Amino acid sequence: MIYVYAGIAIVLSTAANLLLKIGAGRESVYLNKYTLLGYSLFVLTTFFSYLVLSIIDLKSFVIVMSINYGLVIVSSAIFFKEKFTKIGWLGLVLVLVGINIFIR
Repeated sequence: MIYVYAGIAIVLSTAANLLLKIGAGRESVYLNKYTLLGYSLFVLTTFFSYLVLSIIDLKSFVIVMSINYGLVIVSSAIFFKEKFTKIGWLGLVLVLVGINIFIR
């Protein structure tokens, strides 16, 4: 169940970041539906993070949650057509390899 909670926290955090990016492009940056929904998802992320932290130690939690960086980078390239350099992709691969090594 711990992996489900961690996965939910990661997906919610990624979605929250994407919504904040959409909301930042609006006229009313702080009070629009995208920004408010993004912050709401961060609150839910905190709840699921708490559940995960009640089971695993902090160092493991931080490593697992760093998967979020990769999801945000890939999502921003897909949804916002943001450019990503070869060095950036290499860095992402290194982070994912590091996570894989740590988890094993």
